[in-house]
Amino acid sequence: VDILAGVGGIGILSETTEIYGAEHLLAYRAATPEIAAKLDGYVKWWEDHVAKHGASIDNNPSPGNKRGGLTTILEKSLGAVAKGGQTPLNGCFGYA
Repeated sequence: VDILAGVGGIGILSETTEIYGAEHLLAYRAATPEIAAKLDGYVKWWEDHVAKHGASIDNNPSPGNKRGGLTTILEKSLGAVAKGGQTPLNGCFGYA
């Protein structure tokens, strides 16, 4: 994302559940407090949504993730956030 943004492009991290547990790292990079609050709101919405259906976001990693060396969903989330580079988070948008 950093290279793309560096030449005027836009990068999108589109899977809110992928960053669960590491969202504070993205919020730290938010360009404004309002953007950080929006991100937090979307994560809280997902927590509520899955809880209504008797599930949770912080399940164990899949067998494929485990074969790849991951032991927790948090480790996977750290990787998902790392893919976003260090570019500031300039927006947070809901699902269509």
